[in-house]
Amino acid sequence: MKIAVCLIGLACLLLTACSSVKVLYTYDYSLVEPQRSGLSYTDSLFIFSFTPTYNGILFKVHNRTEKPTILLWDYTYFITPDGNTYNALHTDLLEANLEAIVKAKYQSIIPPGGQIRRFTTPISNISCFSYDAYKEYTIALLNTSLTFADAISYEYYLMGNYYPVTASFKKTEIEAKLNQVSIDFCNERQVGIGMRIAVDEKEYDYLFMFQVDTIHAHVTQTVSVTVDSSEPPQRKTITQEYITGETLQNWYIKDGEELTPAFE
Repeated sequence: MKIAVCLIGLACLLLTACSSVKVLYTYDYSLVEPQRSGLSYTDSLFIFSFTPTYNGILFKVHNRTEKPTILLWDYTYFITPDGNTYNALHTDLLEANLEAIVKAKYQSIIPPGGQIRRFTTPISNISCFSYDAYKEYTIALLNTSLTFADAISYEYYLMGNYYPVTASFKKTEIEAKLNQVSIDFCNERQVGIGMRIAVDEKEYDYLFMFQVDTIHAHVTQTVSVTVDSSEPPQRKTITQEYITGETLQNWYIKDGEELTPAFE
């Protein structure tokens, strides 16, 4: 198919789309339990904030008390979209030897007025690791020029994601592929993390569940641009954003702030 595109004061262009496209999926999440809110929760003891990702959850816990508190990793778990529960990965222990792990007792201390920030994923999501890989991960996480999503995307983690990240298929399959993603999300659109925190002699259990509210599909294709019939075509990459509605059932094309139905 050829599409004519006119530029101001210039000749028309002829764009010939290639037969395949690449898709990058991104997601908008919200906290649905213990209460519906953005991505944070506050009580008298702690302030929790979260960044769910396609393969885990980055979380921050701020200690509002005047006493040290302890996050008990033995009682911290991850709930995957299919409803299964797994032990949550404690990244502090990845570079430690077995003896150190035993001594640590899977605990993270949060000082008075202090905070911890960790990424976690089900322990089953780890395929293998090395000390060098751990150092790369740590440097990336502490490098403020990187987003948290960038920092956790190292090959250090097994890329068996809960949600699609990238895909490649024929241009004629866009409608079918995106609609299939919507269908899949109708049943499995939530992830969760449970944790237990000790304060003095008491232990407090928390459960946080997150829902995917919106799916973004950034569809990229390479086209041939013909400016002048006497010149060979030029290659150009264009990206179009598709976005779901509230129920994740319908797809729209996003152009600035405007949404138009993608498939009718």
